[in-house]
Amino acid sequence: MKPWKICLLPQSLNPMFKNIKTITFLTITEEMRSRVLASFFLFSVFSLYLGLVLTRLAIEFEARFFRDLSFALLDIFGLAMVLTSTYRVLRQDVGKGSMVELFLVRGLKPWQYLVGRYLGVILTVSLAILMMAVVSLAICLMRNFTLPSIYGVEFILLLLRLLVTAGFGFLIALWTHSQANFFVSSLLVYLSAYAAGPLRALAQLPQQQGRLMNFLIKPITYLLPNFDLLSLGDSVDAIVYGVHGYSWGNLGIACGYSFVFCSIALSLACLSFKRPE
Repeated sequence: MKPWKICLLPQSLNPMFKNIKTITFLTITEEMRSRVLASFFLFSVFSLYLGLVLTRLAIEFEARFFRDLSFALLDIFGLAMVLTSTYRVLRQDVGKGSMVELFLVRGLKPWQYLVGRYLGVILTVSLAILMMAVVSLAICLMRNFTLPSIYGVEFILLLLRLLVTAGFGFLIALWTHSQANFFVSSLLVYLSAYAAGPLRALAQLPQQQGRLMNFLIKPITYLLPNFDLLSLGDSVDAIVYGVHGYSWGNLGIACGYSFVFCSIALSLACLSFKRPE
């Protein structure tokens, strides 16, 4: 056997990973042709305008203003790309039926199709977000803005939030038949994810221990994604100015939580996915 023919994976797993890789690269190609480059160009122009003009209005706080605004724009553009890509690659394919049927007829299993689509979406969005971050970094260097290393951690947490958003987006896309319902439901879950932590803390207060809290609010807080674990929030400034540090174990917990949540969401999506008639 020739050396380059040797594979570390069992032969039975080769077709499975080959199918997933095919769907992943197909999704990346489709999304790169559709909206990623346009979003990158729009963000670049907008960031240049903000970096060169608007930040001059924030006297003595230009660097902080630009950093906070850049991350807000990254979050908004990332959310928009995740939701639009998720709906396009799933709901429209299932609605038309032709592409999904073509894949399934050729021996592709439904879960392989979903995993490949998910990997394609998150890789495309991650690449676009990385390009946008490079633009923001270039503006920081051009304007001599300081960029503490903790913002690298915040950028990783931003990517993790987008991974989780894509996870429940896939699940919602298979449960709804309306584009408006999909976007409204996804946005509600996304916004509720920022309130899941405070609601859980509120439910644990002694004065709040009641039947309604125990049987209604508590279960909802555990079903929703918890973005408190995936965000530094207001503690960014405290870390930058040395008020307190950041535990790298928290980043490991955030990565593990994102992996578990996305695995559960994709598993439920695979159970919900049916071959269109």
